[in-house]
Amino acid sequence: MNVDRHLKKNEKENEYEKFILKKGQVDITKDSETPNDIGVSTYISEDFESAIYAYQNVTAINPNNGNAWKNMGHIYLVGKEKPDPILALDALTKAVELISDDPGIWINKGIAHMLNAEKENALESFNKAIELKPGFRAYYWKGLTLSDLGQPEEALA
Repeated sequence: MNVDRHLKKNEKENEYEKFILKKGQVDITKDSETPNDIGVSTYISEDFESAIYAYQNVTAINPNNGNAWKNMGHIYLVGKEKPDPILALDALTKAVELISDDPGIWINKGIAHMLNAEKENALESFNKAIELKPGFRAYYWKGLTLSDLGQPEEALA
């Protein structure tokens, strides 16, 4: 249902509230195929604790679900008030074991290494991301890492 068209047709702004997910609600649709979908819904509604809980359940049921590990690692980095790089690194390490060709996972793993003051490991992760798919984000983080390692000339190259 197109909410905007529905609102214009009925001119009832309070109708919009019926379509907003509230904390603790899960949006199960005809396209919901896996438990991972619950994590996506809670992530979208910015209920990060519930999203982490959902991904923990997914990985308990299926420890080989690389996307769940990837998403959980991402939430530990950016979805919480304060990043938790140790838990992020644990999740992202499992993710790259299962999905080794996703440059985004390698970049997030590198960021987790940076937050853990593991700059050499961070550099390795950013280089792997660049090897898979050269892009601005990977080069940006690689440059910051090289600068932190006291190699500003290489960072500019």
